[in-house]
Amino acid sequence: LNTESWGYDETRARAFFDALDRRLREQPSIGHVSFAQLAPLVSTPSGGTITVTRGGERVRVAIESTIVGPRFFETLGIPVIAGRAFDDTDGPMGPAVAVVSDTFAKQVFPDELDVVGRTFDMSDSRVTIAGVVGDAKWGEIDEPPVPLVYLAVAQRWPSSQTLFVTSADSAVAARAVIEAVR
Repeated sequence: LNTESWGYDETRARAFFDALDRRLREQPSIGHVSFAQLAPLVSTPSGGTITVTRGGERVRVAIESTIVGPRFFETLGIPVIAGRAFDDTDGPMGPAVAVVSDTFAKQVFPDELDVVGRTFDMSDSRVTIAGVVGDAKWGEIDEPPVPLVYLAVAQRWPSSQTLFVTSADSAVAARAVIEAVR
């Protein structure tokens, strides 16, 4: 759903996605609802670097990142291993937070058992790790896991997002989605 192509500014786009999320979660045929910048096995996360402090030294680390909405991990069945997923406190005025993949935690902080609360610098922000989730496949089903940073959609707005819905009855859910988008 590319709200920018519809002429929506960020405020109007946020209102659209909030209303769509609310309408879909009210439907009895819908199990879970979330949004994300990218879709696993369809899109590859953005590559980049972060800076971390390890052993008293500042180190640049190559990572991949994507932006996800509330309930993304629950909707896609990605387990939270440590800490927490994004919640309502992770808004635009709150401190920058991320949820990282298990591979990220093990590769970026190899000597630490718990990375929740650790920080890193990304672009112009100091980001605190709120949680660690299981690895997920993004580009190819047979690819090895990559160090992945998930950012909260409430803090970094993408103009285009993919809708994720779970349902026991896909035909009924599809009709509910079409009606909710109208």
